[in-house]
Amino acid sequence: MSSIKRNYTYNLLYHILTTILPLITAPYISRVIGPDGVGLNSYVYAMVSYFMLFAILGLNNYGNREISRNRDDLITRSTKFWQIYFMQLGLSTIVFALYLVFCVYFLKDEYKLVGYLSSFYIVGAMIDINWFFFGMEQFKTTVTRNTIIKLVTFVLTFVLVKNERDLWKYVLLLSFSYFSSEVVLWFFLKKHVVFIKPKWADILSHIKPNLILFLPVLAISIYEIMDKIMIGAISGHIQTGYYDYAYRIIRMPGFIFSALGTVMLPRISNLVAKKEYDSANQFIRDSLQFSVILSSAMAFGMASIAERLIPIYYGPGYEPCIKLMQCLAPVLLFSSWKSILRTQCLIPRGKDKSYIISVVMGAIINLIINSLLIGRLGAIGAAIGTLASEFIVCIYQTIATKDELPIKKYVLENWYWIVSGLCMFLTLKMTNKLFNDNITGMLLMIICGAITYVCYSSLLMLAFDCSRGRVLIGKLFRRKQ
Repeated sequence: MSSIKRNYTYNLLYHILTTILPLITAPYISRVIGPDGVGLNSYVYAMVSYFMLFAILGLNNYGNREISRNRDDLITRSTKFWQIYFMQLGLSTIVFALYLVFCVYFLKDEYKLVGYLSSFYIVGAMIDINWFFFGMEQFKTTVTRNTIIKLVTFVLTFVLVKNERDLWKYVLLLSFSYFSSEVVLWFFLKKHVVFIKPKWADILSHIKPNLILFLPVLAISIYEIMDKIMIGAISGHIQTGYYDYAYRIIRMPGFIFSALGTVMLPRISNLVAKKEYDSANQFIRDSLQFSVILSSAMAFGMASIAERLIPIYYGPGYEPCIKLMQCLAPVLLFSSWKSILRTQCLIPRGKDKSYIISVVMGAIINLIINSLLIGRLGAIGAAIGTLASEFIVCIYQTIATKDELPIKKYVLENWYWIVSGLCMFLTLKMTNKLFNDNITGMLLMIICGAITYVCYSSLLMLAFDCSRGRVLIGKLFRRKQ
């Protein structure tokens, strides 16, 4: 248990850092580069992200799982690593060649420079071996190196990017920092593996199972990346910038759940391999409650302060982000819940089919809604599509786990947090005029919202005899004493 807490702490601190740094740079970049530059970068990066997806495929889940299952034996894990990596290297080399062709022959002239400078993302994906260290639960190694590179990139952003003409510097800085972080990780690899030359048959044997776990990654990308491409193609890249910046704020708290999933996937996979299902289910139960408590407060809280946050944070010219942020806020609640079920139940227990079906359904729904609404509503249409997709995927994955988990019990243990969040939102909306339209007013809203959320939650727990919640509160109070 101590190793889980330690690894989660490493990941949480790193994700906090990666959230805080963009929080500081985003207002600067939004003002220096402007909506046009922000939109152009967001649009091109969305296209680059697709090539990165095909370079990595499903390795973040597949490679992680395979290494975690074989991590106790040096020869076995070394054999697995080199087989999987040579498969990755071969496929990603092909992807990189296709990306260069795309830049030369298919990318519009106004996007070409940004496209070429972004090629370091693809090269970085070719040598990305984070999946190995995640499978080994060596989170300190990845966190330390990423932290240093993120801090250097953060400082250089303010030093080098001064006006709209420096967009190319900003793009190069981001793409090269990603590449650098992947290079550094290889220096730590020799402590954990020895070189064992893989056979072609063994390399090829990993393609099919990896592609199976890539299908949901590809499907998810449709409502996380394709949105931006479709907005840019239909409504222009400035609308893409609005959507991207609103979506960034909503996804920022997601670092809490991403860190938890990254840490728990190898641990749960190991428990399932040992058939210790009761221990695994207890972890899932605790994780679900943790995610619902935080995501409910954050989702409804961000929707409440959007009207004040956007003008203060991004500056003038980004007002369309307000409605986008309010529309996208519930995404955090759905995504946090399904993230726990995906990384702690579906993937560790090999329920790849259910996982794939759920995200394919979400992708199809997203494409349909985007096609119908983006032309008429612009970025708002894409936001509606994303919200609908996340909801459908969340519901399907919940149903898919009913044979492995007492899912009805888990839902009944957590519903009051969601109701408390909704009551907090309504209370803040009704008292909205009491707060000033400045930073002080926004901070007061956040404080009042937090107090309101705790009060509503406590009342509901007492009224409906929610023993699980009372146990949680009891633990918190005992720790303070």
